[in-house]
Amino acid sequence: MSIFETSADCREMKHRTCYGRAWDDATDSEGECQCNCHLPDEAPEEAPADTIRVTVYSKPSGCNQCINTGRAMDRMEIPFTKILVRDEEKTLIDELKREAAALNVPAEMPCVVVYDASTDDTDTWFGYQPDKIRELKGKITNSRKASS
Repeated sequence: MSIFETSADCREMKHRTCYGRAWDDATDSEGECQCNCHLPDEAPEEAPADTIRVTVYSKPSGCNQCINTGRAMDRMEIPFTKILVRDEEKTLIDELKREAAALNVPAEMPCVVVYDASTDDTDTWFGYQPDKIRELKGKITNSRKASS
């Protein structure tokens, strides 16, 4: 159920990540991404306008924690954007490592970034964390109830 899958192809536009940071010369005056690298071609009509956006940075294959995270989110019907992180994408890998170091946690895949537009809060975690995924499901459910 991931909304869109991509490698970090937008790196040609000098983007480093797709979760709310300013991106050099590829943004508009509000800092919004202009290359739409992380957006689906068409949003599903039944999808509500969520204030919570989830991005999962994942290895292309062979990562059980990445697979389990995606499956759990699919099972709980949590929409997410999946960005495949390939070995040659050193800039993105270095940024994820810096983020893990700042959180004082091991830099293991996947990296899950949850951005709540209603509060401008970002929550980041690394690895397969079913408790965090269940907590996220509750936040999304509460957010949808509040907006209806």
